[in-house]
Amino acid sequence: MGRGNRDLDRRTHGLRPGRGLSVGIVGGWRWLFWLILIAFLAGILRVPAAALELAGKIPQQGPAWYVVLTALVGMIQFVVALAMAAGYRRSGAWGQ
Repeated sequence: MGRGNRDLDRRTHGLRPGRGLSVGIVGGWRWLFWLILIAFLAGILRVPAAALELAGKIPQQGPAWYVVLTALVGMIQFVVALAMAAGYRRSGAWGQ
């Protein structure tokens, strides 16, 4: 482990973002469930943004295939958010 990693561990108290998500999910942190749900619901905003990019109304952020891919990822995120919401209604946050 290089010196840079030790400094990062010291600044973040050894908790990197990926570990924090894992700990929160396993620990059943309710607020994290809602944060992830909102972030995934916002994924649908990629679809109109991609349409505007492809229509030339706003600057394109990359090649057309990339813009279409980001729109597809946004739709998948939205479907996952809907599944999370349905699961919440059925079993509560994190299926508890």
